[in-house]
Amino acid sequence: MTSVCELPPHLARFGLLGILKDHNDWRVVSLESVSAEVTIRGFVAQVTANMVYHNHAGHALQVLYNIVTVH
Repeated sequence: MTSVCELPPHLARFGLLGILKDHNDWRVVSLESVSAEVTIRGFVAQVTANMVYHNHAGHALQVLYNIVTVH
């Protein structure tokens, strides 16, 4: 069984803090979109979350989390 879901919009308040190389000050990196995919085969569950962030200049930053849990 595989399901793909978009997480609720209220999760957009979760962002990253990044430091600017030229200014040494912290800026908020906004979370633009999140998608999660869950695959269950027998007793193995694999969760992959793909999180796309955009920095203050509008350039996309992409973070990929891949968690495999075996019971």
